[in-house]
Amino acid sequence: TGVQTCALPICHQLLALARAEPEASTARELGSVDLVQLARGIGEEWIPRAIERQIDFGFVAPAEAVIVTGNPGLLGELMSNLIDNALRYCGPSSRVTLTVEAAPMPALTVEDDGPGIPSEERDKVFERFYRVANSRAEGCGLGLAIVKEIARVHRAVASVSPGRSGRGARFTV
Repeated sequence: TGVQTCALPICHQLLALARAEPEASTARELGSVDLVQLARGIGEEWIPRAIERQIDFGFVAPAEAVIVTGNPGLLGELMSNLIDNALRYCGPSSRVTLTVEAAPMPALTVEDDGPGIPSEERDKVFERFYRVANSRAEGCGLGLAIVKEIARVHRAVASVSPGRSGRGARFTV
């Protein structure tokens, strides 16, 4: 049933959310992190899922390191949640791109050319347990809430907009 399918991810997601809370000790363990190296490693972990779903998964980053102050475990969780969402919601033959930018300030973006998110729901997708109406993908509505909390711990902001082509979704932290 749907509940059984979702039970394990809910457990994992709730633990991730607890670790991202500002009061958690892991949230206070911040140091220098090379965002390019971390994103490359996390992105590589998602290649098999992208291939399985017949999705063109790309990575764009500068050749040099982009150093930020952060917690690599939490930032990895943030990236994984954004990539997982993109792979879940866009169909076969879609494109998903993980991008690291150095300027004007360090940024991480996951963009897809899937169905996108209606403008009236864009702010709501970062709320706990919120799911876009008529969503076909499985999920529990915690992934983007975790992204928002992890961004907050890192004094960053998570946002969503339409993809650059006018299709899909573009999540930026």
